[in-house]
Amino acid sequence: WVQRAQQVKGVNKLVLLDPAGAKSEFAIKHAATNTNHFLLTDQESFAKFYELSMQKPPFMPPSVLRYLGQTNYIDKYQQYEHMFADFFDPELFFDEALFKQDEDTNPPKALVIWGEKDELLLWEPQKERIINDLNLYDNNIHLIDAKHFLQEEKPEKINGFIFDFLAKNARSN
Repeated sequence: WVQRAQQVKGVNKLVLLDPAGAKSEFAIKHAATNTNHFLLTDQESFAKFYELSMQKPPFMPPSVLRYLGQTNYIDKYQQYEHMFADFFDPELFFDEALFKQDEDTNPPKALVIWGEKDELLLWEPQKERIINDLNLYDNNIHLIDAKHFLQEEKPEKINGFIFDFLAKNARSN
């Protein structure tokens, strides 16, 4: 995406944001319950997380899935615990408009692509704030038939939205 953006005249900067770092009802709820979906201690919790993260997880033989859960999550619990120690501390999250602007400048253009079936980060409870903070236009909001890892589930669709957005905005700059 960055290489493509660098090739488009008029694009000065490409910023990819993960909404997990924004203050939201989701973050506040998980901070209050001290819940973190990335800290998995057993195969059962990994299976639930795997199913939760994608609408149509790719088929994996059960032995491969167990190995993946063990080596990439359960065995790395302490590492993830350290990495995500402050992950759901809303006091550390970004709590201001993402783009501040001077009266003499135009706000940067933004694009939101969100999985309609995302159970980790829900669109509806935070959509008004995101739309206002990012100064979004309706044509720059795309809700797609996917869960949380939409870039894994629908890479062609995601790339299409991003490349179209870059091309349209390069012409308007």
